[in-house]
Parts: sequence; structure tokens; C-alpha cells
Amino acid sequence: MSKISKVEEVPLNCIRPSRFQVRETFKQEDLEALARSFKEGTLSQPILLRPVAADPEDAKDASGQPLPAYEVISGELRLRAAKLLGWTTIRSIVEEMTDREAAMRGFEENEQRHELNIVERAKGYKMLMGDPCNLSQDAIAARMGLKNNSMVSRMLRYKGVEVLAEAAWLLRKRGVDARILLIGPLDPDSPASLLASEIRRLMKPGVIEWLGPTEDVLAVWQTSHIAVFPTQYREGVPLALLEAAACARPIVSTDTPGCREVVKDGVNGILVPQGDPRALADALQRLIVDKELRVRMGREGRLRVERLFTKEIIVRQTLDMYGAALGRKL
Repeated sequence: MSKISKVEEVPLNCIRPSRFQVRETFKQEDLEALARSFKEGTLSQPILLRPVAADPEDAKDASGQPLPAYEVISGELRLRAAKLLGWTTIRSIVEEMTDREAAMRGFEENEQRHELNIVERAKGYKMLMGDPCNLSQDAIAARMGLKNNSMVSRMLRYKGVEVLAEAAWLLRKRGVDARILLIGPLDPDSPASLLASEIRRLMKPGVIEWLGPTEDVLAVWQTSHIAVFPTQYREGVPLALLEAAACARPIVSTDTPGCREVVKDGVNGILVPQGDPRALADALQRLIVDKELRVRMGREGRLRVERLFTKEIIVRQTLDMYGAALGRKL
């Protein structure tokens, strides 16, 4: 069994990232929120490390000799938040343990968090994995005289809200009968959040409208023709896109990691370059004027979700990943 030493301050440049946590990427706002709690002194939980053999890439002392090296077993988010603050050391527990013990400890430390994440995503899939929305979309919005292009997201700058607003005005100048609907909340805890006053300045009825947050995402896609998500950064796998595809809606999004996992360009949607309102407007216009293309891509999106992203598939893949780390089937 591993032996736990006392809590000590370990130099950050002696710590390597974890090999045992399945989730090794974290949202910037999570890091910033944790960093704020560090500065305010409200979080003091140490990270768990184990000593490992030094290699040529590790930190060295003034004489060129390698410093002691450690690997994270749990608490990588705390480590990254400390780096964000510019700290040189962080409170740590150092344990002597084998690779197998480390993998098991990392698994145990993260199991509940990953399980909750799977459950929350599965709720979203289950909610929208009944029959696809009515594919006769024009009948739904005929009374409006417009094609609804909806973006479901928090109102953050890096989600591409301002780029989408530019694209909306380009469509209006071209005489395209369509409007952009923004559905989602502000996020005052994120430094990337737009202010309500900024969003209002972008809005014009019939061109681009902000409807605020909603608990009924299904209703959004029932009255929308196209899903649009012009994010400007690397996503995970956006649940908003999975839900839109599950509802048989074609998607216009940026060619970024996460989005391209959901959208196969030219099959169930169109991928465009980041930060390019003209390309975004072109892609939306192509779908707006071609009902047959919208319906075909929507059907393909539904099939793609059923084939790759159902709850059962995601849970099985996650358990297989844990099993590979532990050397046994779960």
C-alpha cells in the first residue's frame, strides 16, 4: 500500500501532467474561477503527486542536475489554476505508489465526477432522442415569413456571437428572408461574457434577436430551420449541436475540434473558417434557400447521432477507456 508523506510545497516546474485522469482538458472559465478562489483563500485542498524518475526534459538546479520529479495523480485543475496565477510552488501530498496504484487512485478520485458528467449529457440525449422534429419545417414558420437560424449557447465572445451578428446583417443586405435567434443566458462569472447592453446594440427585430435562456430546447428546434454555432475556440463535443442533430436540424458551425466531431462537412452540415462572417453568411444562405438540402442534411444528422452519440455508446466508450487504464474490463 502507498505511504502518504506530509503535505509540502512542491515547485510547479517539477510537476508533470497526469497520465491517469481521463479528462485532461478544462474550460478556461473553470480555471479562472478556481484561481479566484485560490487568491481569496477559500480553497486549500492539496494536489496528490507521486515521485517519478527524472528525464532530460525535467527542471534542473543551478549546477545542471535534475530536480526531483513528480507526476499528478489527482488535482490537475488545481495545478493549472496555480500556474495561471504565476505561482512557483503548490501545496501537495506526495505518495510512493506503483503505476497500477496510481491508475486506480486517479480512477477513484475522478469516477464520480465523470459519472455525473455522463449522466448530465445522457439527460440531454434522452430528452431529444425520441422522434425527430417535424421535417416539414417551412410549415412551422410559414406564418413568420422567415427562416429561423438558431444559436443555443451562453452569450460569450468566443462563442462567435459578434461574428454571427455580422453575418446576419450581410444576409439582410442580400435580401435573404431569414433571421438569427440567440438562445442562452449571459454568464457574469466569465470574463468573456457579453454585457446585456452590448447584445442589445447588436439586435434588430427580424434580423438578429436575443431570446434569453430557455429550459425547453426541444421547442427551439421545433421552430428552427437551421442550427448555427460559430464558436471561435476548441470545444469539447457541444451538447447544443448534438441536440440539434438529434432533432434533425442541419448545422452551420466552425471547423474546430469538437464541432467537426458532430458535423461532417457537406453531410449533416457545413463547416466554415473561424471569425469569417462572410463565409458564415454564405453557408447559412445556401441552406436557407434550399429546402431539399436542409431536409437531407437534417436526416443525416439524426442518423449520425443515433450511430455515434447515444447514451449507451458514450457510457460504453467511457468505461472501455477506464478499463484500458486499469487493465481489466468494466
